[in-house]
Amino acid sequence: MDEAERNCNDAKTELEGAKQALETAKENKENAEKVRNDAFWEFKGAETEQKEYQGKVDELTEKVGEVKDEVEQAQADKDEADAAAGDAAKAAETAEKEAAEKKA
Repeated sequence: MDEAERNCNDAKTELEGAKQALETAKENKENAEKVRNDAFWEFKGAETEQKEYQGKVDELTEKVGEVKDEVEQAQADKDEADAAAGDAAKAAETAEKEAAEKKA
């Protein structure tokens, strides 16, 4: 009977250890789920932030294109004005020569 009681006590001790191990495993699982959830929402937040930044980048890229177009147009206008000024200078020079020739 002594041996039977010892075996019974050993079995109870093992059962108690198994119960504690199961409880620890459940707690670990819950903690892991919380960490996974937190990571998921962090990822979602980062994803949303990334989309917002991409939208801003797209807007700025569009504005840069518009400014580039304006600069190109301004350069074309300047080139045209320079050409017109050159033509006017030549015309003035020619007129001065003609006037000088008429006086002579």
